[in-house]
Amino acid sequence: PQQPDQDGACGNFNDAADDDTTAAIMSRLGFRVPDNQMLFTKHAQIHLSSTESKLLQMCDPERYSEAVEACRKEITELLGDTAMQSCVLNNCFGSNEHVLKMAKGLGI
Repeated sequence: PQQPDQDGACGNFNDAADDDTTAAIMSRLGFRVPDNQMLFTKHAQIHLSSTESKLLQMCDPERYSEAVEACRKEITELLGDTAMQSCVLNNCFGSNEHVLKMAKGLGI
């Protein structure tokens, strides 16, 4: 059964699939899990692949600026530059479920 305020990456369990799209979930929850809700105490090392780096360069300039602004609010200095780039990449392409296929189609 649905729990009060239940929501997450798999949806909100309200039997309405139209509000469980990636874009809808990200608009409700954001791109990152707040520190006070983390299940793990250690952060994994993040490394961008060459494809991810190329995709980052392809982000629409206006969207890129908005992503950087949003990520500055979410990413602490302790997590480093790669975490910031990863956040920007998620903001630029995170709601595109077919970004890998798109990248392959572009030959990157």
